[in-house]
Amino acid sequence: MTDDPLDASTRPGDADDAVGARGSGLHAVLAADFAAHGPDVVKALRQERPHDYLKLVASLAPKDPPAANPTIEDMTDDEFTRLLNALRSHAPAGDSAPDANGA
Repeated sequence: MTDDPLDASTRPGDADDAVGARGSGLHAVLAADFAAHGPDVVKALRQERPHDYLKLVASLAPKDPPAANPTIEDMTDDEFTRLLNALRSHAPAGDSAPDANGA
């Protein structure tokens, strides 16, 4: 028996079973392997093959990231209301509407 989570002798159950046949067995093995070796492998990938590291990061990034500078048109009514209420709490006391000169 070894410390290698991919070694068949360290897996629970019959070593002749296919990992995929046990449903979540593959996920458990990969999770254990990544927990043990993942950070070092990711660091090595970043240092030795930065273009592949970038591909990995890009594959995990959201496909439609939120807009960097959202406009009012991009906001839902609830988001707009929360923003307006937050701004009101920072407004000076007095009239809530601008005067006739727009100030």
